[in-house]
Amino acid sequence: MLIYAASMQARPGRSRDVAEHVTRLRHITADATGEKVWAWRSVGAGPFGGFGMSMRFDGTADLIKMQQTIGEDEKFQAAAQDLAPHLLAPAQITVNQVIGATQEGEPKAFATITTATMTSHLTRALTWAQGTLESVTRHTGLTGVLCQPTSGRVFELSWIFAADSPEEMDTASEKLAVNEEYLHRLDETDGLFIEGSVNRFLLAQL
Repeated sequence: MLIYAASMQARPGRSRDVAEHVTRLRHITADATGEKVWAWRSVGAGPFGGFGMSMRFDGTADLIKMQQTIGEDEKFQAAAQDLAPHLLAPAQITVNQVIGATQEGEPKAFATITTATMTSHLTRALTWAQGTLESVTRHTGLTGVLCQPTSGRVFELSWIFAADSPEEMDTASEKLAVNEEYLHRLDETDGLFIEGSVNRFLLAQL
């Protein structure tokens, strides 16, 4: 499965406008393509005013078909033009392949995304990443996916965990902070990821 995402940054003072336009664009995209579309806002990390949209596809052919469809859809093009003046820059596109999962079904109301860039120890890093995905789910109950880009920063890994509420995420963080197995796993990362490359984001559905 592929996760297609478009990330956007609102101009200062334009967050409310962007939220309204992104919500509208989500509905237009869903109507034009027949695919499910999720809209997000950043509530932790990064500059204030971060937004995004995401979709899921079985493969690259389906993704390209979606892009061709919205490229020819007049409502989508008009909505995108209305949104553009409120953004600092064009939307940034990422496409990630799911390479591990403890989650089934659709995204939940909240998501944490943790990214890290691997060094040359790819086999060790991927094995550690999959084990950590399973460990977090086992000890917190949060389900998630492990992803790797199909283009761009191809050595970057992403762990995406889903929750129904902020309280559920807080509880999970508290459990991991005192969990010996999880803390031991963090000690094993030496040499697996580029120092300073780890980032974490918290998203909420619009």
